[in-house]
Amino acid sequence: MTVRLLPLGAAAIRALADGDLTCASRAAPVPLTPYFVQPEWIAGWRRARDRIEANPAAVSWLADVVWDEVQQAAVGRAGFHGPPDALRRVEVTYEVEPAHRRRGHARAALESLQVRALADPGVRLVRAVIRPHNVASRRLVAQCGFVELPAQDDVPGGPWVVYGFEAG
Repeated sequence: MTVRLLPLGAAAIRALADGDLTCASRAAPVPLTPYFVQPEWIAGWRRARDRIEANPAAVSWLADVVWDEVQQAAVGRAGFHGPPDALRRVEVTYEVEPAHRRRGHARAALESLQVRALADPGVRLVRAVIRPHNVASRRLVAQCGFVELPAQDDVPGGPWVVYGFEAG
């Protein structure tokens, strides 16, 4: 399987924040599926849009399409919640459409995110913040070298389990 992460860009993110799949697909590097505008994702797209409005350079850290080269299909999204913070941390985010799960897409996306983040000298820690019941994602990050961190007080809306992968 060959998976690539393709940057969505500001225009596609703005359209997704508005729930406009047609405009988002025109602005994106590849056609997007209706899964990209499911109600559960809209709030995240709006947060991404707001981050871009506050800091246009943040777009390069935000959302990418998880693109399956063999199927020639967008199978999910992956990226970071934003650029490195004051503590030089970034937080990964990824999701694969249910029809494409358990085929290695999330692993490939997460590994690509790790490589990208750790190549940036401004990053010292890559975090993954996961709901306690999401056993598959918790297992995945552990298999990719993340370790569970002590409880974090900077992550609202819990409960969460926080994992980290340190640079160098």
